[in-house]
Amino acid sequence: MNTKALATKIQELMDSGVSLEKALEEVTKTRAPIVDRVAWISELDNISELRKATKIAFAKKSKTKSGSGNLEAIERYEAEIKAGQDRLKELLAQVTDWRSAKDLGEDAKGYTNRFIIDLSEEIDTKLEAITDITKSALRALIKLQPEDMIEVPEEVKDTFQERLLNKDMRVVTLVKKIHLLDKDIKKESEKIAKSKEKKEKTA
Repeated sequence: MNTKALATKIQELMDSGVSLEKALEEVTKTRAPIVDRVAWISELDNISELRKATKIAFAKKSKTKSGSGNLEAIERYEAEIKAGQDRLKELLAQVTDWRSAKDLGEDAKGYTNRFIIDLSEEIDTKLEAITDITKSALRALIKLQPEDMIEVPEEVKDTFQERLLNKDMRVVTLVKKIHLLDKDIKKESEKIAKSKEKKEKTA
């Protein structure tokens, strides 16, 4: 039974009046043992579970190679690894944005990273469309912006803020760009130019 089927079964039990605790107990009790791990891995529809299963296969292969050296076992783990990598490619191909990544079982770090990538591309497109000032002046303005937290969806807020506080440069640069876009860029550029000119005159 895959993840979606398990979720459906749990919901059906809860709809019939069974508590969540009892529903989980019932599903766990009736879940069939994994006989063919390669087939099981190939049918996983949860990115996090898939990465975990593949990681376990890698660890078992490494342990077997440094231990008994059982070739049959090593080949079995290699098949599990390949199945995991192939299935992961299939699932990742279905990801279109951070929300779909979350729906497919990506963990918070994973779908927040996708959110950051997509938002960065969106912001860069807006900045590239600015023609009032030079690119070098634009870069200088970005550096002067604050690193204050921006508004983001609640689901990504904690991980996003953690990366910002840890001075993750990708996130820091992103928030600086967004703060700049909230301002009149031409006026900001003119203020910087006047300030620079004033300093040169008094030097």
